[in-house]
Amino acid sequence: MPVKIVLHKSARSGSVPVKIYADEVEPDALQQLKNIAQLPIVHSHLVAMLNVQLGNGAVVGSVISTLSAVISSAVRVDIGCGMNAVQTSLHAHQLPDNLKALREAIEVKVPIGPGRHKMISARESACKLLAPGVDRLFEKYPGLLKKLRQPQKTWVTQVGTLDGGNHSIEIFLDESNAVRVILHSGSRAIGNAIGQHFIQLARRDMAGRMHNMLDKDLSYCSGGNPHFDDYIEAVNWAQECSRLNRQKRMRLVLNCFKAHLPKFTLMSEAINCHHNYVV
Repeated sequence: MPVKIVLHKSARSGSVPVKIYADEVEPDALQQLKNIAQLPIVHSHLVAMLNVQLGNGAVVGSVISTLSAVISSAVRVDIGCGMNAVQTSLHAHQLPDNLKALREAIEVKVPIGPGRHKMISARESACKLLAPGVDRLFEKYPGLLKKLRQPQKTWVTQVGTLDGGNHSIEIFLDESNAVRVILHSGSRAIGNAIGQHFIQLARRDMAGRMHNMLDKDLSYCSGGNPHFDDYIEAVNWAQECSRLNRQKRMRLVLNCFKAHLPKFTLMSEAINCHHNYVV
């Protein structure tokens, strides 16, 4: 995929080069890219992908390489947002003429928006490996508790649910008319709380240096700051929570398939990865 636009070809301008893979970029998003490129923590160059668009501080659809620092607003609140896709053995000719019953079954089994599942032992067991990590976060940052209603239960009961916005459950036919399912979602309310909290901490930590910044929403935590290590730990936890959410939701959707469609097997899992993450 060729680079379509390059800004600041020479780093001597005080900004790292910006490589843009889109044919055009809206002016406000372009300004955000220029603002990020001037940060002293950005390494080598900045990349804008095909879906580049105006964000809140940091532009959406960018890849930012940093040196011993992290911009929490670049990840924002939908930490670990990603996709899970599977191919089934079903083909178009095996589907009923009307999929209304299947859709209604999925809507019953998968809570949407602020919805959540009931707290049951099976769900707690599925989340058991993640529980110690979030307990450490709650203990170290009690401010997180204030951002959630029933914080110890919310994240568990929202595993296997569907976020709002552009998150979705899609059932479609590929080029060979095979039936596939693709899910798009993030880490729900707990990821939102973690993102908001560390964005606020970054702004507070950089309060004395704001006069040098073009946009306070680009505040960052540097290595050596205790918030840096804590944020990395929190993001890694939220990414795993998001992955678990997709896995559990896919299972619920496929159970609905079993109840309403002919017998099938899973041919492959094509995707289960984040596209909003820190590494």
